[in-house]
Amino acid sequence: MKQYLVPRSELAFALSLSETRVAELVKSGVLPKPIGRGKFDLVASTRAYLQYSRNHTKGTLAEEKTRLTKAKADREELNLAVRSKELIEVATVEKVTFEKGRQIRDSLQSLADRLAGILAPETDQAKVHATLTKEIHQALEALTS
Repeated sequence: MKQYLVPRSELAFALSLSETRVAELVKSGVLPKPIGRGKFDLVASTRAYLQYSRNHTKGTLAEEKTRLTKAKADREELNLAVRSKELIEVATVEKVTFEKGRQIRDSLQSLADRLAGILAPETDQAKVHATLTKEIHQALEALTS
């Protein structure tokens, strides 16, 4: 078979590539090395590039199918978790957390008002401690219900 030798610029044009990309493909072994003074065998280079493109495309398509299948499975898993109440929306968590935080704040702020009159005349530190502990536990119990 006759060889058609062309410079890198013409090979790049024929393959719709830049000359830099042709050089990269030669360096990585995809395209055959030039013959003589920078001349490429047009037929051999075209065949090599077509084979590379076919193999590269097949791998990419298979990878995309795998990725799509995994994404669908992940989506279904999330939907199932939401339906079975294993997952809840972030907005719901934020709302409940805010409300509980407000209840804690209100409960702690009201301790001073409730206990000031009771503890003011008390001089026994143990009684003060016991009263504070009891009130704090009651406040915390109210929050858990």
